[in-house]
Amino acid sequence: MTPPLLLYDGFCAFCNGWVRFLLRVDPDGPLQFAPLAGEAGTRLRALTCRRPDLRAAPADRASLALGAASGKV
Repeated sequence: MTPPLLLYDGFCAFCNGWVRFLLRVDPDGPLQFAPLAGEAGTRLRALTCRRPDLRAAPADRASLALGAASGKV
């Protein structure tokens, strides 16, 4: 089973802090992480985002998105 992917705002200190915290306390946990503005985040938003205005929008329009193995974000 493919683990869920949590896309986070890589420019947000709060978001980065939570990702670092989760990785520290549960390094083998059920989530994978990728920044929204990174390659994976940009590709997933373009392929799966339901709102056309956010598909190609800058990543600063959202803080978090959870992607499931089904391809839904």
